[in-house]
Formats: sequence, C-alpha cells, structure tokens
Amino acid sequence: MTTKNHVYSQIETSGKLPTLPGVLVKLLDACEAEDTSLLDIADIIGRDPALSFRVLQLINSAYYGFQHAFTGIEQAVVYLGADTIKNLVVTTSVHQVFAAKSFSGVQHFETGSFWYHSLMTGTIARRIADEAGSGNAEEAYLAGILHDIGKLLLYSAFPEKYTTHAGDQITDSAVLDRELQGVGVNHCEAGSWLVRQWKLNSLVADAIQFHHEHVEQVREAFPLVRIVYMANLLAKGESEEGPVREVGGALLAQDHIDFEEIVRSAAEEVGTIAEGMGISVRHSSGARAALRGSEERTVSDGIALDLGERLEWGAEAAGEQELRALLTDRIKNVSLLSVFQEELMLAEGLDGIFSVFERAMAIQFDIDKVLFFLPDNDGVLLHGQASLANNLRQISRGLAFPVRQNSSLIVKVFLDKKTAGYLCSDKEGASIADQQLLSVFRCTRAYPVPLIVEKMAVGVMVLGLPEARSSLSDLEC
Repeated sequence: MTTKNHVYSQIETSGKLPTLPGVLVKLLDACEAEDTSLLDIADIIGRDPALSFRVLQLINSAYYGFQHAFTGIEQAVVYLGADTIKNLVVTTSVHQVFAAKSFSGVQHFETGSFWYHSLMTGTIARRIADEAGSGNAEEAYLAGILHDIGKLLLYSAFPEKYTTHAGDQITDSAVLDRELQGVGVNHCEAGSWLVRQWKLNSLVADAIQFHHEHVEQVREAFPLVRIVYMANLLAKGESEEGPVREVGGALLAQDHIDFEEIVRSAAEEVGTIAEGMGISVRHSSGARAALRGSEERTVSDGIALDLGERLEWGAEAAGEQELRALLTDRIKNVSLLSVFQEELMLAEGLDGIFSVFERAMAIQFDIDKVLFFLPDNDGVLLHGQASLANNLRQISRGLAFPVRQNSSLIVKVFLDKKTAGYLCSDKEGASIADQQLLSVFRCTRAYPVPLIVEKMAVGVMVLGLPEARSSLSDLEC
C-alpha cells in the first residue's frame, strides 16, 4: 500500500514540485517583517515587469473606479495596501507556476473553471471575514485562492493516475475517495502539504486541509478554516450536508451577513480580476441558487475582550502533584520565583502580564512557545493572545475556540478549571482546532494550564513542549 509520505517523496523527486517565484518569496518575507514600508514593497514589485503590469492593470480597472490613471508602482501600492498586493502577487505567481501548458496532455481538466472557482472562493472568504470580524480578511482571501491547489499539484505530478473528474459530475466525497485510491492522497492533503513546503502560514495550510471535512468537525476549528469552508460552499452553490445557508449557520453565521449579496458582489470583482489575468470566466448559477429557500441561522462570534485582573497559575488538577514536583525541582534558585512574583505585581496591562509569564516559562522550563486563550465578554469564545514580543502574536489573532459543545482539550481545561493531560499529535479523537494549535507551535505535544483568579477560570495558558522533551512530568497522554 502506498503511504502518503511515499507519494510526497515521488512528487519531490519527479521534478514536478512547484516552487514559488523569487519575487514572491521576497515579498512574503517583506510583508511579515515589522519594519517593512510600502516603499520597500513597491521596490520589490518594480523589479518584476510582469508583476508590475498586473498591479497597474488591477488598480486602473473599473473595479476600483479611480478618476485618474496610475502609472507608478509606488502610488499603486500605497492605495491598494500591503495585504492586497501580497495576495495579488500570490494569485499571479501560482497562476504562472501552474501554467495551462502544464496540463495540455491531461484530459478532463478545465483551467478556466478551476481558477474562476478559486478566485470566487478567495473573494467570498475575504468578504465573510470582513463582515464577521473574524481573523485577517486578506489571509482569508489567500487561503480561499489556494484551497484547491492540491488538485493542480496532483494533476501535474500524476497525469495518468489522476482522473478524478473524468465523466459526469460526482460528489466531493467521491472525488476524495477516487484521489485516495488512484494516487494515495487527496487534494486537501496534497494542497496543505505543498503550502507548508512553501512555508506559508500554517493556518492557511489548515484551511486547505480541512475544507472538505464534515461540518460537525469544522465547526470547532479556528475561524479561518470555517470561513474558507463556507466560502467554498457558496462558490460551488452546493453541499452534501444540507442547504448551504443552513450548513453555514452552524459554522459562523452572523445575523447581519447577507450571503447572497456577498456572492453577487464577489462575482463582479472576480470578473474584473479574471479578465485581467486572462482567465476564462464561467459564472456558477449554483452559488446563488444555494441561498434560495433556506433560513439563515447565526451564532454570535464576538471579539471583545476585557480582563483587568491579575492572572494566577492554577494547578488544581489530576497530575498536579507531578507538575508541582517538577516545578520544585526545576526552580532551584528561589530568587527566580521571587523575581517572577515581583514582575507580575508590577506588570501593566495584559501585554505586561503575558510578557512576565512568557519570560518565566523560558527561564524556568526552556519553553519559548507560549499562548494564552482568554474569554470574550459573553464567554462565547476563547481568543488567542500573546505579548508584543512573542513571535506567535500575529498568528494568535486568528485562533479562537467556541466554548459551547466543544471537544477541544483547551476548552475542557478552561471549563473544568483543572489540567487534563497533554495535547498530543497522535492522540485519537483530538479536535481539529487542537491539531491546528500543535501545528502553530510546530511541536507534537503541548500542555494547557488553567489561569485562575479567586477560584474563577479567567483563561488558559498553553505551553508548546520542545521536541527534545516528551513531557513536563511522567504524566502521559
């Protein structure tokens, strides 16, 4: 039986593994750097004539409707913004990497339909993220654009085996089954693997990997996964799990979101972009039809946060004695604990408190991967938080656990106000969001600890364990 790792090895050795263009690599690095200016981004784009043309073509299109024409890259970048520019570059680059000529010998593959659906999914995802106020809207666009990229990879690497779309239309689950039988991996897994090879945001890779999961599993995932899942359904206009709107209602839905208007306006935008990229546009009647006759159900997804009290590390749990024993053993110098307590008392605001905890974990346990999950005002969500100095701060903004009806170990620790063992990558039945958190930490184990103030849970601190250490104590998964 062919293993997934064997399939990926075949792709790597076949010479069919696509690489991102140098200009895109530089641009992504620049966009992630805190000291990068828009002029720096403009300089990178200006060195690539084809990309410069695309940027000017977009900003001078009817979609933006500016009264005067732009002729300089610097002005265009300032008006469009870094996130829009980044996603335009990714879209253009991926389109060029998987050029139509790569599929000239492959039957049953329509590049125009593929790219139109990808652009629609990305555009709808961005608009949903904007409306819902969940996560980074431009990151949602990027994940939507790339959600089916695994299909292109498998078509390119295995043109003889990958015949999933031959003949009549088939269901998504049948597509995944045929891919697994024919190649050994499905396009969700392949796309996620490719994006990780490109070293893009791991949450983007997760959104790709889980965009065909069952809705009951996806509903507990972080916002980006749910947004892309919903955007894909709207772009297709169909779902095997019920009317699209009803499926969406279980994932995000907010009362004020007009999905039909989002699909309509997205189609207008995509038409302009696709035309500029030379993509043959095929409008889908299914997207709008999916919204008819179904009642929109929504769940609050607020993002407010107000915590003005000091945090204390609560360890009222099974395994508490083992953890305390380890702490006592590791903190041989009492002055370290004294410094920690003093710094905690003097800390100002959440950022100061986070910094104190993060430094303490680094000094006392050599743990540099720390995230905090704090409830919103309504207690509906646990939102990811980190200090300004934490390199996980940016990605933490896209992490949120719904508190109700959630199988996540993080939520269990919060509700029970006690530790409940380790979050492990090989633990059967682990929720998607817990798996994603390990992916964010880039480790195989993490330890969630409740934060207690006057016997009340005010959040959870999660420690990502270094690979060299399998546990904090003898406690096993």
